[in-house]
Amino acid sequence: MFLDAQDFDLLPYSIPNLDSSNTFNVFVDKTEKDFLKKILGVLFFDSLVEGVEALPNEWDAEAEYEIGNEVVYGNDIFESLINDNLGNLPVEGVNWTQLPVNKWLLLTNGGNYTHNGRIYNFSGMVEMLKPLIFSLWMETNTDTLTGVGLVVSNTENSNRAYPGVFISRAWNDFHFKCYGDVNDYGASVANTFYGYLVANAESFDVDIDTDIYDNFASYLSIEFKNVGRKNIFDL
Repeated sequence: MFLDAQDFDLLPYSIPNLDSSNTFNVFVDKTEKDFLKKILGVLFFDSLVEGVEALPNEWDAEAEYEIGNEVVYGNDIFESLINDNLGNLPVEGVNWTQLPVNKWLLLTNGGNYTHNGRIYNFSGMVEMLKPLIFSLWMETNTDTLTGVGLVVSNTENSNRAYPGVFISRAWNDFHFKCYGDVNDYGASVANTFYGYLVANAESFDVDIDTDIYDNFASYLSIEFKNVGRKNIFDL
């Protein structure tokens, strides 16, 4: 939904020896959805999936667009006003028109938000989920990862490093971006996924059942779950 194999070719979350099959991308898609459902609850998770999957594709300078075609460009969505629209940068004008702000696109990309008069930043879904995927993939495949990854060097040869360090470090990076630097029983509004949702709660009121919850803020207080941290012993 948010990530694929191409997102794991740079440090610190470079994964060696990803095969050319679809195995990894299937793992990514399932893991993203499983954990987001656990964190957000079924109701808002379903709205998130529907909203994100309805987003247009990113603008492609080599693609030809027709009247009515929509593209994502940065934090905005544009609609083509002409046929044979090739190579024209999506900006408001004769070739494209900018559509209203899309909350699912903004949530995907992240950005600044204000809470109690202070400005914070959420790094976006890709940056938040990347360490989670890395941690769980490494945990699942520790015995098969070889090559240039997960080694420590000495003067004579290279030895495999203890994977628990990499696994726990990545997991806790995910935890920090999602919940913040707090204990396992709460979440912080400062520079987190949770904080972004709290600050923009009113825009998501329509995505929850108001017969059950007063509003999205009350939904979050009940349904938003903390999956906890990990140490090098997976505890």
